[in-house]
Amino acid sequence: IPISPSSINKSYKLVRVDSIRSYRVAVGNRQWMHRNCIYIGDDVNDAMLQEEVNGKTAVLIAVNDLAFGMIVMADKIKYDARKAVNALQKMNLDVVMLTGDNRHTAAAIASQVGIKHIFAEIAKQDKVALIQTMQGKGKIVAMVGHGTDTLDSLILEKADVGIAVECNSGHAIDSANIEIIKDNILHVVFSIKICRIIIQRIYVNLVCAILFNIIGICLAAGVLQPVGIVLKPWHANAGVVTVSLALVLSSLLLTWYKMPTLNGKLSPLPKRFIFTDSNDDYGVEIWAKSDSKPLPSQNELSTSLLGDENNI
Repeated sequence: IPISPSSINKSYKLVRVDSIRSYRVAVGNRQWMHRNCIYIGDDVNDAMLQEEVNGKTAVLIAVNDLAFGMIVMADKIKYDARKAVNALQKMNLDVVMLTGDNRHTAAAIASQVGIKHIFAEIAKQDKVALIQTMQGKGKIVAMVGHGTDTLDSLILEKADVGIAVECNSGHAIDSANIEIIKDNILHVVFSIKICRIIIQRIYVNLVCAILFNIIGICLAAGVLQPVGIVLKPWHANAGVVTVSLALVLSSLLLTWYKMPTLNGKLSPLPKRFIFTDSNDDYGVEIWAKSDSKPLPSQNELSTSLLGDENNI
């Protein structure tokens, strides 16, 4: 996408390309251009904003401190992403997006999949600090990512539960607690559901085993002998075998658990977002605003995600 010459700082002088042998090339977002003292005009900023509100990432190109072009990129949203987010929210989990993208791009993507909490313009190394801050507030954090490089793997490792999707690197395999081979975000929902069911089954089996032993010990001690009920040795042996088989069969039933279809009614997508002030540590915190609720105060915004109420 070309940029008009009016957006270039007039204090700079154009240099003939064939008169120089080396070039200083800068490619990046607004922050990178400002960091390299490259001027961005209003028309350039408006052109970038127009692409960002449509969920695209705009990258500027500058040569010898002159901005002359823009590349627009966009990630294709997975077809089942909205279903997965909606299912996680129905499981009383707070779904949060951590991204280094521009705030407007992040809000546009979140509005398409139903995510209501966002941290945008955050560097990878700062994601680790953010996760540790949430954990320090008593939250249980599960991080979903690809784990393609060392920093991504570190983020998965620092989370309480690291879930690597379509992991094909050694970093992800070593760092993640759950590895999803297929590129299907719905498997994240399935993995959490099956983990919860396994924990519940363990508790059920444990309670059944404890109750059987308590009842068996009481009968063996002759508690019911006055009413004519006596536990004989072969009765006790048969009872132990029966309960052991029942517990094994209870665990084997988990192998018949199938992935849910998730065809239920989807929650309405957020349409309006609240942008907080930029933070050097955690980027920009963004919240979806419901038309039926009043605008929260700045103090509520700054403490809501890092509070002690819900799990992430």
